[in-house]
Amino acid sequence: MTNDQAQGYVLLACKELGISREQAEQLIYAMESQFDYYAEQEAREKGFDWLYDREK
Repeated sequence: MTNDQAQGYVLLACKELGISREQAEQLIYAMESQFDYYAEQEAREKGFDWLYDREK
């Protein structure tokens, strides 16, 4: 999956949840910085660790 495709899914989820366009835009900018910082597997692990309160 490309970064653009992942962002497309996120934007569709934002729309479904009623998130404002301004907040969705902030989310996309934040995602772009994370794409540059983390490798795919590391992002997956750290993201789900945060979601399920499994941070080390």
